Amino acid sequence: MQQTVPDHRYQDNWNRAFNTGVQIDNSVSISGGNEKATFYGSIGNLTQDGIIPFSTWDRTTAKLSGSVKANEKFDFSGSINFSNTGGNRVPHDRFMERMMYWSETTDVRDYINEDGTMRTYGNTNPIYDARFATYEDDVNRIIGNINLNYNPTDWLSFSYRLGNDFYSDTRTEITPGPKGIDGEVALSSTGLLEETRINSRDLTSNFYVTLKKQFNSDWNTSLRLGNDIFERRFDRVTARGENFVIPEFYNLNNTTQIFASQGKSLRRLVGFYGDLMVDYKNFLFLNLTGRNDISSTLPKDNNSFFYPSVNLGYVFSENLSLPSWVTFGKLRASWAQVGKDTNPHILGATYASPSIFPLNGQVGFTRNSVFGDPNLRPELTTSLEFGLQTAFWDNRANFDVTYYKSNAQDQIIPVPISDATGFSSYITNAGEIENSGFEFILGGTPVRTQNFSWSINANLSINNNEIKAIREGIDEIVVGSQFGYAGSTVTMKLIEGEAYGNIFGRSYQRFGSDPDNLFLDRSLPVVIGANGFPIRNSAQLVLGNAVPKWIGGIRNDFTYKGFELSFLVDFRTGVEQYNQFANFLSAFGKNEFTEAREDFRVFEGVLADGSPNTQEVWLGQGVGPDGVNYGAGYWRNHYRTTSENFVTDASFIKLRNLTLGYNLSPGILDSTPFRSARVSVAANNIILYTPWDGFDPESFSAGAGGNAVGFTGLGFPGVQSVFFNLNLGL
Repeated sequence: MQQTVPDHRYQDNWNRAFNTGVQIDNSVSISGGNEKATFYGSIGNLTQDGIIPFSTWDRTTAKLSGSVKANEKFDFSGSINFSNTGGNRVPHDRFMERMMYWSETTDVRDYINEDGTMRTYGNTNPIYDARFATYEDDVNRIIGNINLNYNPTDWLSFSYRLGNDFYSDTRTEITPGPKGIDGEVALSSTGLLEETRINSRDLTSNFYVTLKKQFNSDWNTSLRLGNDIFERRFDRVTARGENFVIPEFYNLNNTTQIFASQGKSLRRLVGFYGDLMVDYKNFLFLNLTGRNDISSTLPKDNNSFFYPSVNLGYVFSENLSLPSWVTFGKLRASWAQVGKDTNPHILGATYASPSIFPLNGQVGFTRNSVFGDPNLRPELTTSLEFGLQTAFWDNRANFDVTYYKSNAQDQIIPVPISDATGFSSYITNAGEIENSGFEFILGGTPVRTQNFSWSINANLSINNNEIKAIREGIDEIVVGSQFGYAGSTVTMKLIEGEAYGNIFGRSYQRFGSDPDNLFLDRSLPVVIGANGFPIRNSAQLVLGNAVPKWIGGIRNDFTYKGFELSFLVDFRTGVEQYNQFANFLSAFGKNEFTEAREDFRVFEGVLADGSPNTQEVWLGQGVGPDGVNYGAGYWRNHYRTTSENFVTDASFIKLRNLTLGYNLSPGILDSTPFRSARVSVAANNIILYTPWDGFDPESFSAGAGGNAVGFTGLGFPGVQSVFFNLNLGL
């Protein structure tokens, strides 16, 4: 552009648009006590300016806790935690999308006119939007508990714990309307103000009795019987005003249209449980548990569910005669079930009030499009695990291996149903998913001297999963999707017999492909159309899987006198993701490979009859040098429309963390009021090696609470950070 259009200059907006984030974290704590009573208190404050302009987040915390031993039989303790958090949450997806549409030859930092209006050539300036279209939150949270313990004998104890978790969340979203200045380009033609108030309270009560019995020197047992009660009350009120009368006066009374909504929910869960531990000669351990929950969110006939577990451990190093270099060895096996209820108030048909009400003084409700199964059952996850844990040479080396398999049955999932029913979605027990794999941990201290030590720990895991079953009558369940231009949207679906995490999308036709095969076979030749360009499939195929096959990491720790050095490298492989950035960039001709827009090319592939393609085509837009009108060109008409181009390998190796610290020696501190002092510097996300072409292979954008994976969206780039720390102890 700079070379072809006078006065146009590349602005490097993608580097200049972001700030250097700054985070300052300070905390002070004090503790003390004696054998009768202890106390602890702390206060902290964190302030953070993000990399996106005008994004902020602050946190202030305070904690007070203590314990009292009244006598040999009775003691009690309690704690209270307060936190205030909040800031201006600039939506990263919106900021990055604005950046995508912003001209590369217009300075993104030159965003405001003297009269306060947006300086623009026509599109919305992302920095102006970040400054004035605000989303601020202010959250106050109090978490408290009290614990009572009574031990009438050495074999019997009673314990009670009462806890409370309360928070209030105030949110204000503002999109300014026009200022009334001639020629301005406003963020919104009307403007809006949305005020949200959320109050949530969790109340927990836990009472349990512990009985201990040592029958003889060989057998030792303990039994715990208890009751849990959990209650959550949630209340959300939202008022939305649109069309400001007086510019820049952000008050609901200054809007001509006001819409209000309120949502309340109440959830209770009552549980009864038992936990039996049997120890034989301190080398054979058996643990049996059982729990029965009663939930308010499930149908009355299915609201009580029981789930047990069995754990067996054998410390063979305490029972067998082993070589002296074997320090510890343990075999373990477990079988367990875990039950889970669902969200409150979803059973049967529910009703909601559309935003148009009240209308002419009348209120109104309409039936929700989602119907909850009246016979809904709790989810039940059954897991099986076997493991080996060992240590050698006085714990200088250790090795741990685990095999696991878990089956999540009766998963509660919304599934699509015919509109003829009057609903579009049906919440029911729709499927079963199985996960299985191995986990390995290897560690040790290769070097240990009086002044120097080196410790290393590595972990590796491999996972396989499969959709074992889907409810009869349902062919597939759509978990989520993410937009792509001109039909290149990708979808995550659950299909019986296939893996969780499969990404479906449009691909190029392959010559000789099996029409019944769900998976794209990239080894087959691409079919080229009569126009010389690849032909796209009309149906979606599996283009990749977003669940990593292998995950691992290695950590090294070095100490030399008062110095400490550590670094962590981790990786993942066998994973594909959808690169929405690449889809947008190709649509706008911003990828490096689109610089070939003036080239001619013969696409590798075959014609419909299987003969090689030899037709040369132009990649540019409009009428080419060959006299053919190519319209919007290859990159917009063909490349960006095909999901296959954007589901790519997201494996990576990353130097995750590097930390260097120094502990001052007591001799240096003798003349100071401090007992200990440590200074350190740490860096995160230092080096990244990946075939992924997006900003960050770990970015994710599928919405909070969703189950979809592999959708990277327009998330902000990964952040490299450096921390300087000072810790002082009195």
